[in-house]
Amino acid sequence: MMERILLVDDNEDFCDALARSLAQEGYATCTARDAASALKHLDRQGGVALVIADLQLCRESGLSLCNEIRKRKQNLPVILLSASPDATSYLEAFRLGAYEYLPKPLDFAELRAVLRRALGPLRRSA
Repeated sequence: MMERILLVDDNEDFCDALARSLAQEGYATCTARDAASALKHLDRQGGVALVIADLQLCRESGLSLCNEIRKRKQNLPVILLSASPDATSYLEAFRLGAYEYLPKPLDFAELRAVLRRALGPLRRSA
């Protein structure tokens, strides 16, 4: 079973590059450019095993998206990314239920390890 990852980032180039990298690792991806589109996708499509979202989206924050996802799908892992990580947003991310908080530029080896941990239970039950 191929896990599908929803990528939420308003930077199209970053999103496309990350989608290509994840595809090489055997993951299927879908993308959204903002929180509203991401939530619509989760409500309509389902089938998403994990969400990777940027902390700073155009009109909203990844923190508010994480909070909304947690209300709708309590067990869906959310990984937040930030180009300017700080202690306040880091602590808030985990308070809101984020699975992980990673700095940009991404260390892909670190992301790969986080994905294995987050999706491990799915792979074992497949």
